[in-house]
Amino acid sequence: MFRKFKILLLALCTILCVSLGTACANLKPPGSSDSTSYSDSVSDENTETGDSSTSAESKPEDQPDPTCPHEWNEGYCGKCETFCPHDFSGNSYSCYICNLYCEHQYNTETGKCINCNTLCSHEWSDGSCWRCGKICSHDYQNGYCTICIKPCFHSSWENGICVDCSMECFHQNGWIDGVCIICFKPCEHSFTEGYCYICSYVCTHEYDNKQNTCKVCQKFCLEHTYTDGVCYYCQHVCAHNYTSGNPVCLNCEKTCTHESYTNALCDDCGSVCTHNAYTNGICNECKTVCTHENYTQGVCDTCQYVCPHDFDNGVCDECGLQFSLTYTLKYGYYTVTGSNDNTIGSLTIPATYENKPVKAIAPEAFKNYANLTTVVLPESLEEIGTRAFYNCANITTFNIPTTVTTVGEDILTSYKVLTYENNVCYAGNWVLSYDNTVTTPITVKAGTVGLAENAFRDGGQSTKLSRVSLPASLKYIGKNAFYGCSALEEITIPNGVTLLPAWTFMNCTSLASVTLSASLTTISPYAFENCSLLSQLTIPETVSNVDKTSFNGCTKLIETVNGVKYVDTWAIGYVNATNIAFRSGTTGIAQTAFADCSSLSSVDFSGIKHIGYMAFSGCTALTEIILPDSVLTVGAYAFNRCNQAKTISIGSGIKRIEESTFAKTTSTSISLSMGANVEYLGSLAFYCNIIQPIEFNGTADEWLAIERVPDWCNYFQVHCIKDNKYLNSSGVEYTPNS
Repeated sequence: MFRKFKILLLALCTILCVSLGTACANLKPPGSSDSTSYSDSVSDENTETGDSSTSAESKPEDQPDPTCPHEWNEGYCGKCETFCPHDFSGNSYSCYICNLYCEHQYNTETGKCINCNTLCSHEWSDGSCWRCGKICSHDYQNGYCTICIKPCFHSSWENGICVDCSMECFHQNGWIDGVCIICFKPCEHSFTEGYCYICSYVCTHEYDNKQNTCKVCQKFCLEHTYTDGVCYYCQHVCAHNYTSGNPVCLNCEKTCTHESYTNALCDDCGSVCTHNAYTNGICNECKTVCTHENYTQGVCDTCQYVCPHDFDNGVCDECGLQFSLTYTLKYGYYTVTGSNDNTIGSLTIPATYENKPVKAIAPEAFKNYANLTTVVLPESLEEIGTRAFYNCANITTFNIPTTVTTVGEDILTSYKVLTYENNVCYAGNWVLSYDNTVTTPITVKAGTVGLAENAFRDGGQSTKLSRVSLPASLKYIGKNAFYGCSALEEITIPNGVTLLPAWTFMNCTSLASVTLSASLTTISPYAFENCSLLSQLTIPETVSNVDKTSFNGCTKLIETVNGVKYVDTWAIGYVNATNIAFRSGTTGIAQTAFADCSSLSSVDFSGIKHIGYMAFSGCTALTEIILPDSVLTVGAYAFNRCNQAKTISIGSGIKRIEESTFAKTTSTSISLSMGANVEYLGSLAFYCNIIQPIEFNGTADEWLAIERVPDWCNYFQVHCIKDNKYLNSSGVEYTPNS
């Protein structure tokens, strides 16, 4: 606090000296005889001594009174009330004027006092002098500064040498993974049995797989641990040591891969090939050719090789297989589906098989039989399926029997037996296809008996076909024969044709005139669908079967009278129906025409000859079924599920009652009048609750002579009117209760 006061007082004195001006400047110290001022002498003295730290700035401008006998106290004269200007010349620690001891103020860079120019004697602590604040420049030796005795921190190392003090690291604190934890210098290993005795590092080994010696520590791999024949440690590839017949290596336990064989023995381990798989009679592993010692059905028991067969008199010379065809049995006749050898050169289809007729060849049955040259078909054959002999290009002999009624599409593609005439392709006396690029009318040659399925249908190109003339010899027309012939305007069906199959003239939108065969019996589903220009058609009396869909979309042909739809003399459907009396001249009711018409309660069948399949099935409001003598045929399921019918009367014209015709009715009284012309009673024909005896208009012998299936009726009794005999369901006569 006192020192601060002195400084403040010195500043005030300086201000006073300025006001005194030159008076103070001319003052001289006592005993001075020359004219040089005190300040100049002091300045010259400082210059001579070379003390640059003492300057005019550190001396007050007011000088002590030279006449005053100064009494100095802490550099202040109480008598003249001035501060001593101090003169520390000669590196003295005390002012030679007032004897005040210098309170050193050091330059931290040079270590000298800025007042007295005295060099600090330095007392060091942690690399710096606590007196003057100078930082030691350090001169290290053996890790310690020779000036300030401060130890080096070794903050930076290079190759084990401290960058600051050049001391070499002793690595005394240990190693981690072969690296000094102090200086991070990698150990220059010296290994013994894979261990470095300097840093205790365990060698991870880099082996030369040819020498089995580690390239780092020179240790030799003694105990190989193999994986798939390669040592896990040194990557040594095992040379394998097999015992004869044992495919497992004694050294590495790897199973031999049998890379090569000689006479079915592995060249490496000597194992015998097991021949697990063959391709074309050659073992996939050892390439040994199978000797095919034993065959089963033409297949080698050893290699599964399929014998190519060389049949001599029906028996293969190599495998002993007897040539055979394959069949399926349905509807009491056989269909040929193929054979056990597709390399045969000739083929004869038998007329019978296992005492049953062979009537059909399945679709694609002999497709791709490339060696086939001769085909002989029996006169019992009725159907040849689609592509049955497709891509059999070498056939030179082929016949279509006269018994065949159905020929599928593309049954044959061998140009050696096909003929072409007037843009039409024939196989025998059947039309298979035609040139769909022609625009001129087509005339099918005389003697032709049939049109194959899709014969004149050809992917939209058939729109160019406007007219086709069919010969009188024609009997059979296949499905889709004229499908989509949208340019076809008129057609006459020869009288030998009895069946128009499904889709025959479907989408023939220009067809306006059709003359049907006088012997036609059936018009199948969709036969004339969408023939929108067809406005008139006469259905022959010979027709006994028409489908509800046969004339779909024939808007100009269909007439609607009292809610019933008609085409010529056939009823084909309804708009609404409750009580039906068919218009005069109606002879037939199409299949499914009134099926599930729940509002229909009564039908007058007068004049009707033919009732189609399911024509009234599910008419649950129908209470009685009275079929007059005019009815000749009733289709299967015709009155199935008419469960409210209480009375069923069947006239004498009926010849056949088909499957389930009256099944699931609840009739309690059936008046059944049948003459001697009845032929057949089908399965479940009267599967209903019959309580009253059936009235049969014939004798007991005539009743028993009727063909029937065992389940035609669940239980019945019959009264044979002509001889007044009563028979039970077993055909045994009984006397009824009076």
